[in-house]
Amino acid sequence: MTRIPLLLTLSLTPLLGSHVPPFQDEVPQPTAEAFDLEALAWLSGHWHQAGESQDNVEIWTNSDGGLFLGMNKAVDKKRDRASFEYLRIVRQADGTIDYIAQPGGKDPVAFRLVELSPGKVVFTNPDHDFPQRIAYSREKDVLAAAVGTLDQHDMLAFRWTLVRPEPVATPTPGPKGDNVLPSDVDRDPRPAKGGGH
Repeated sequence: MTRIPLLLTLSLTPLLGSHVPPFQDEVPQPTAEAFDLEALAWLSGHWHQAGESQDNVEIWTNSDGGLFLGMNKAVDKKRDRASFEYLRIVRQADGTIDYIAQPGGKDPVAFRLVELSPGKVVFTNPDHDFPQRIAYSREKDVLAAAVGTLDQHDMLAFRWTLVRPEPVATPTPGPKGDNVLPSDVDRDPRPAKGGGH
């Protein structure tokens, strides 16, 4: 095996080209146009988590009108305390997409969308104390969220299951041709006897 002296290798590099990319101070960030708000449609739904100390519900609308609206409510197991948060995801005038949270209805805090792939989204705000990073992912009927610091050292995790709507009862024709719901069949439409109007 022939060895090429290091000095010769360094002097030939400009002539032969280099495989090493030029030094970059920053990792290039995707442009705002690279993110499509419609790509978050998988977030929509009614989600429920039954935890050891509390039950947690998160509900997201669709993106009609360029806006997702969300709400989170947590209730402790004794059912005597609850907390809530208003949420929204919106495309700003400059084209960026922000996740805006208002815990307890307080002042809004915006987190910029920095990563979006099928079934996963990440928002960050390095200037916020906690959290600085909010990530959602979905696999089938499970929505997961990881909320914490940018370095992902201090994280809170949530896992919700999609709540499927109950089937709607279909009215059936009643004895006089009127529509009657199944729950009305056992009910006597006449007023109760003995007192009353």
